Amino acid sequence: MAEVSRVRPEHRFDEIALDEYLSQNLPGFSKNHGGLTVLQYSSGQSNPTFYLSKNGKEFVLRKKPPGKLLRGAHQVDREYRILSALHSVSFPVPKPYLYCKDVSVIGTEFYIMEHVTGCVFRKPSLPNQSTDERRAIYNAMITTLAKLHSINWNNLGLSDFGLHTNYLRRQVSNVEKAVQSIQKLNGLVQWKI
Repeated sequence: MAEVSRVRPEHRFDEIALDEYLSQNLPGFSKNHGGLTVLQYSSGQSNPTFYLSKNGKEFVLRKKPPGKLLRGAHQVDREYRILSALHSVSFPVPKPYLYCKDVSVIGTEFYIMEHVTGCVFRKPSLPNQSTDERRAIYNAMITTLAKLHSINWNNLGLSDFGLHTNYLRRQVSNVEKAVQSIQKLNGLVQWKI
């Protein structure tokens, strides 16, 4: 399993409220109160990610981070919608179980998905893998990316999803707006553009 540890103080939430919510809204989640284990993954920082375990069943929770957020950033509803669409055509993504927009449950919107056991490769060169293992991993990655790019997103009900042009320009504009008040970064942004 990827590295997990106790939930960091800035990302803590009401685990009892989560347990109660899931027992009422997530099919197959234990109705018994208590016994929910919540740990935080070391990765998944843009939207904090948590490992959940109860009565031998494992799940993953992703939520918005605390504090003031940039407009359009950290849209966990968007993640959930895309996962749901991809899962509907048997693309290899974790099964999305539920999305909760009620911020009174844990303080932010969140969604629950299937926990999938796997490896996290931190170095793209895969130095700890044999030549044959690297070849298999790279081929699987290429095959998966090709499959992703062959999916017609209009057929998945995503034609109304987001803006379809000028992605890079919009991203640069968002960064420019975010750093305008920081004089040193403002100069760097102007230099890089």
